[in-house]
Amino acid sequence: MENYVNISNIDNPMTDKTTIFYKLTLFIMGFCSVFYTNTKLSLYIRLFFLIIILFYLFYDIFIISKKVAINGFYWYIIFFLFVFLSLIYTSNDSSYMVVIERMIPGVFIGMAVFQSKNRGLNISSFFAGVVIGMSVSAFIVILSNIGSLGQGRIGSDFYGSDVEFGALCCYAIFSSFILIFIYKKQIFLWIILSMFLYFGVLISGTRKSTIQPILVLFLIIFFKNLRSPKILLVILFSAIAIIGAYYLFVNNEILYNFVGKRIESMFNSFINNNEDGSIIERKLMVELAMDNMGNRFILGHGIYSFAYDFAYVFGREVYSHNNYTEILYCYGIVGFIIFYWKYLYAFLHLKNILKKTSNYVLASIFVVLFIGDSYSITFLQPLAILYISLFFENLLKQNDFLRF
Repeated sequence: MENYVNISNIDNPMTDKTTIFYKLTLFIMGFCSVFYTNTKLSLYIRLFFLIIILFYLFYDIFIISKKVAINGFYWYIIFFLFVFLSLIYTSNDSSYMVVIERMIPGVFIGMAVFQSKNRGLNISSFFAGVVIGMSVSAFIVILSNIGSLGQGRIGSDFYGSDVEFGALCCYAIFSSFILIFIYKKQIFLWIILSMFLYFGVLISGTRKSTIQPILVLFLIIFFKNLRSPKILLVILFSAIAIIGAYYLFVNNEILYNFVGKRIESMFNSFINNNEDGSIIERKLMVELAMDNMGNRFILGHGIYSFAYDFAYVFGREVYSHNNYTEILYCYGIVGFIIFYWKYLYAFLHLKNILKKTSNYVLASIFVVLFIGDSYSITFLQPLAILYISLFFENLLKQNDFLRF
């Protein structure tokens, strides 16, 4: 039987008005979290987001609960502080703020959500805000590009990068999975919105974001039936579904133009070593990072140093597109241990994964994000960091804090 937090155990029992305030504020934070990188609304959203979240934290910490309750999220705060301190020795003396600006929302989001859940509050409204906010954003992007759908990758006009747009659609789908499989309310709505968001992923043309929701859904079903005699059938039908989806992507002209061509090239790179320009460039990034750490492998070269040091190679400042090498090159072995030590601890406790529904749902997201570290910079994605932190806390403490 799952153990839920009893609202009567909260230090400061809330009135109905206070409950509405918490839920509404968490919803607004979730809604804003997918807009903060929007190039057209960025400044306004960031200011509004910071005002809302700082007021929320002040109100809860100093007026309602009168204590800081962000246990379980300190690991990322410590990593952020280490990244910030690397300003002291970084080789990049001009454009490092791009990293700080992306990590600060992750710190604030994590603090607000953990402050809420550690006091036994229902945090489902945050996930609902993420899904609805990204659905609104995707609708605007599609509407503004309606005449060019199927002719190229979509999303860069609103997010500066189609990859960013696709990734945020993907992370919003993860929130919909949490709402569907854990909270189990308004399931039909979240299914419809997740399907719409997956269309947003497709038009972004992002390979990673196209594959990740499918893998998460497969793992949720797999973990749920792991001890069931039906597990072999689940694996068989899932394999057939994945093969069928691949066949559809590469044989349907519209889907092929959206993302099928890029998925096909990715599989061809594994099978025939026939790589497209994007994969070749990413491999070069990893090689450069690993080959040039030199005698600074302990603390690294400092914040955003890979992008700065190798801008002459790629013609622009760009991340290494690999979380492991980005951390190793910029923040060294020390930064790598600070960020990944909790991953190891979590893997050692995976035996607890089937004890609660929330465990295997969050574990599925965690595993896919961990694999995705080979192709993206996870530590700069606030929602990804939140999902990972919730998984760590839920698995290790065996406390089903996601609802009461």
